[in-house]
Amino acid sequence: MGRNYALHRGCGWVLIAVGIMAVLFAVFLAVALWQADEEAGVKNDADWEAYNARVEQLDTISDAAVRDSLIAEIPTPVIRQGGFATIFGLLMGLAIIVAAAFPLAIGCVLLVIYSKRREKEKELNI
Repeated sequence: MGRNYALHRGCGWVLIAVGIMAVLFAVFLAVALWQADEEAGVKNDADWEAYNARVEQLDTISDAAVRDSLIAEIPTPVIRQGGFATIFGLLMGLAIIVAAAFPLAIGCVLLVIYSKRREKEKELNI
């Protein structure tokens, strides 16, 4: 029997496993950042609703100087531009998937080489 090409098979499976794990991590990263962005948006909306409710209550005060000083003491919520975490997660996930395509492809090529050589050795030994 000829040379044993089991190293090709083993490395192929390892590279495929690494590629699949990277793809799963990329999906997890994208979903986690999207969820975090959604939760931050909901919290920010609730903060603005509470702030606006307090300001409306203070608008009933007739003395403008007192009203303005009380409004200045209320902490103003952050003006949030949502979607950055989602975009970052999607871009990073896409970059990781592109990088994971290389070990997946190399692993598949190694497995194909192994199977072709094994078939060729079987034909020669029959």
